[in-house]
Amino acid sequence: MIASGTMEVGPLSVAPGQTVTVDTLLLAQIPSGPAEGWSPLAALPPGAEGLALFHIADLLVKTRDTWAVTSSVQTKDATVQDVFDKARFGLAAMVANNGVMDAGIFEYGAQWVRDTSNTLLGLVHAGHFELARRGFVQILEVMVDAEGKTMIGGGFDAPDLEQFDQMGELLHALKAYRDWTGDDSLIREHREKLLALVERPLHPQFRDDTGMVHNRREFWERTFDDAHELAYQTYVILGLRDAAALAEPLGAADRAERWRSEADRIQKSMLDTPECALVEDGHLIKRRALDGTPVHTIHFPAAAADVPLKTERVNLSGPDATMALPIAYGLVPPQSPLAHATLDELEKLHNARWFGGGYERYHSSGQCDQPGPWSFATCFVLRAQHAAGDYGRSRSTLEWLNTVQGGRTGAWFEAIPLIRSQAPTAGILPWTSGEISLFIVRHLLGVRFEGDQLVLGPALYPGSPPLSANLRFRKSRLQLEIPGAGPFLSAEVDGRKVALRSDGTMALPADFQGGRVVFLAEK
Repeated sequence: MIASGTMEVGPLSVAPGQTVTVDTLLLAQIPSGPAEGWSPLAALPPGAEGLALFHIADLLVKTRDTWAVTSSVQTKDATVQDVFDKARFGLAAMVANNGVMDAGIFEYGAQWVRDTSNTLLGLVHAGHFELARRGFVQILEVMVDAEGKTMIGGGFDAPDLEQFDQMGELLHALKAYRDWTGDDSLIREHREKLLALVERPLHPQFRDDTGMVHNRREFWERTFDDAHELAYQTYVILGLRDAAALAEPLGAADRAERWRSEADRIQKSMLDTPECALVEDGHLIKRRALDGTPVHTIHFPAAAADVPLKTERVNLSGPDATMALPIAYGLVPPQSPLAHATLDELEKLHNARWFGGGYERYHSSGQCDQPGPWSFATCFVLRAQHAAGDYGRSRSTLEWLNTVQGGRTGAWFEAIPLIRSQAPTAGILPWTSGEISLFIVRHLLGVRFEGDQLVLGPALYPGSPPLSANLRFRKSRLQLEIPGAGPFLSAEVDGRKVALRSDGTMALPADFQGGRVVFLAEK
């Protein structure tokens, strides 16, 4: 509203006391533009220099140019098109220009390294490189301390309550940023802090003879008796291997082999050592006590008098959505019996005490609030399903994410439905948008890195129509053309035919900096 002095905004006169609506401003931008020599700042009344005016036509040009730089997908598969567009459009509004991202918009008002790292991973895969970089600066300057401790809820917690997954999530996201952009300056500038971060879970106080990390806080931030947590082993393994791949910019060539060896040791204990493996009855389990006893039940204060954790005599620890993570990240071969048995076990989290789809974060009987599906926990399961080639379940999960409450607009909430105690503060979870962006590019399009080499292995849904993707890559573009679901006989890179590997994927040359890749379908 204009307080005093008539303003001339192009051809629009704004009188004192008049409210200028967006529609009014749009109508004012006539094709001929403002009068010659007109300046918005010159039109401001005295003392109102801070009321910067804008010209819609110029703004539209800048907006188009900005979005043209980012990544996009074109397909007649409406669900795939919708979810990627909603994720990539929404992500840009979820991290502030100074890199700050609260864990849940309108909800937590605090910061976690895990939430920010996974959101930035999605931003990278959507081509928002500059915004991702600002987010990494925020993490590295504010959210990790000199000892390698990571921020939890806006602060730093006691050693036995640290979240060991945060090291792996940050290193994995940083490696993805380096791989996609070619920029390793952040890693070099913050190498001392990053070295402390990588080494911290390896401190003897956090480990035992198995080599695995242990503490009292589990992934979903409840506090139990000391034990080995599956999600923590998963991300520590991932982080150590990614750190080894980044050894040169980290200035840690002398540590890389030890990091790889420790990652192998943890993985062997986690999957293959009978007395401590986080495996039982042929599937992954969430947690095992230090004496080797599987943790089947849990105890934790309830948030209300009538929730399952309070009213039920047996509160089960599993299944847990984090059981999908070792499959999604390839630590458990996705086609293995262990992977398929674990995915079958995770179906107990689907429609557990509701109708309509989605997966709960853990068994409803252990719920300290209302039972119901969680959006980013559902994304963990989605990625594992697709990696395992379970396309029927994967498609059903993706359809749910595209149409569920909040998902229709790309504003995925944390827990659904939004009723009772969570409704007043229910937040939009940036992490979910990050997971969806990651799913489309890494799992569906099959664009990923093996070490420093870009590998392509599309895995479209059966019967899929052709898909083209224009992905931002380094200082150029990766233009990907996929004629359908396959199988594929070969591919062309900038018109040159390239043979596929035995698994149907293609490894691009190490010096690849962008270009056009076309997969050729079987006739």
